[in-house]
Amino acid sequence: MSEHAPAASAPIHSPVEMDGRIAEIEAQRSMAQNRCIVLAGRNAELLDLLKIHRAEVERLTTLLNDGPEAVAEAAMPVAPLAAQ
Repeated sequence: MSEHAPAASAPIHSPVEMDGRIAEIEAQRSMAQNRCIVLAGRNAELLDLLKIHRAEVERLTTLLNDGPEAVAEAAMPVAPLAAQ
């Protein structure tokens, strides 16, 4: 076998087969991109909810620590700020 001869196991594809495969791969890429867009939207929504949750935890912690019980027991806060 010469160095320049094609390998016997390499299949030869027609232009129609190659075009079909390219279209198939492009469709897969498009579906993957759409899935990424959906996931990015979900992640953004989850991050917004997390920010809201953290703000609410901070508000409630402040309320607990600054309430009448916290004033009476200033040495031992109900919920320390570091607990977030």
